[in-house]
Order: sequence, then C-alpha cells, then structure tokens
Amino acid sequence: RLELDLKASPGKDVASEFRKTCSNRPIVKIEGLQNQDLYDRWWNARTRMIKSIGENKLNEKYLFHGTKQIDTMSKVYTGGFKKVFNRTAKFGEGTYLARDASYSANGYCGYDQYGVYQMFLCKALLGESHLGDRSYKLTSWP
Repeated sequence: RLELDLKASPGKDVASEFRKTCSNRPIVKIEGLQNQDLYDRWWNARTRMIKSIGENKLNEKYLFHGTKQIDTMSKVYTGGFKKVFNRTAKFGEGTYLARDASYSANGYCGYDQYGVYQMFLCKALLGESHLGDRSYKLTSWP
C-alpha cells in the first residue's frame, strides 16, 4: 500500500470522486493498492471480456465499496473480493459496489481503532445489469 498525495493525481482525483457525494466527511488519507497478482487477474478478465463483447461495449467504472469488518479490508488487499465476505446478500451473493461514496459510507464502512472509516474505490468491469434477488447464488443466475 502506498499513501497518495491529496494535492496531485491520482490522490486528488480519488478525493474529488469521493467528495462528489460525500463532502461532509473529512479525508484523512488515501492509499493506493499495488498488488501485481490482483492487477494481472483484472487485466486478464478485461482482455477476455474485450474478446467476448468487443472493446466498444466494455463497461468499466470506478465504484466504491465499504465493508464493516476492518480485517476484511486487509484480506481484500491480498486476495481480492470474495463472495464469502458478503453477509447480507440482499440482491444475491456477490460483492456489492456503489456509484456514490455516500452509499458506501452510510452504513457499509467499518472504522478502525481511531474512529477512521475506510472504503475502496475500485475500477470494476461490469457485465449486463439485472435486478437481483436474495435467493440468487453465484451458480444460479437468472
């Protein structure tokens, strides 16, 4: 993990994205995650998706993710998101990401021993959208 300068890109860009919907919360620091294994997995998934649907249909977005369990944050740093981290599954099993930082901050972020909340801003590859249901398992999509 690498602490990013809040006054220069990319730290400034992340802060700006956060403040669009969460301007009432102070930013203590922003860290960048550099994990070659996770990057390679993302890049390979992106390459497969481009081959499957074409680059012009690629749907990539920066999305926020909050987790109430701070120890889960370190597990994600090293191993990525896993469906076992999801406890509520309101719309089916999986990892939930939000367009707005405020959504992740209000109810989904845990805090450390100093009362500092933590969340991820992720570059996500999105497939087709479908309204989920609590009964959906990752092996039984509609």
